[in-house]
Amino acid sequence: MLFAFFLIVSLHVGDTIQYDTSVGACRTSSGGQAGRTFFRDTNCLARCNADVTCTGYVPGSTWCETYYNEPVTGDGRVAFTCKSKGNYTPKAKVTTTPIAKVTTHQKQRLLHTKSKGNYTPKAKVTSHQKQR
Repeated sequence: MLFAFFLIVSLHVGDTIQYDTSVGACRTSSGGQAGRTFFRDTNCLARCNADVTCTGYVPGSTWCETYYNEPVTGDGRVAFTCKSKGNYTPKAKVTTTPIAKVTTHQKQRLLHTKSKGNYTPKAKVTSHQKQR
């Protein structure tokens, strides 16, 4: 029986994340903005906890910002507070989820081609199947 699966890898973080607090908006050591993303809500703690690439966030009263892929610390401006993931190293658990299977028609086509002696596994996934 021939099966083909296409996988999505997702990371689940099961550890408690500790944040260091510093004065100012979050910036990298060179003053960069580390992929800063602005949101018009206050859910950045949850976003940062759920994303292993998030390195910190700035909470506001009706807004927040998240920062990614580079360590950040406050730039000293007293109007803001930078919450940065300390020396946090995620202990990620990798899981896989199948998102597409080879159809019965494709299996029959592959088996038919193989029985002719010129077998070349070329299962195609249509755009309709990729969206499932």
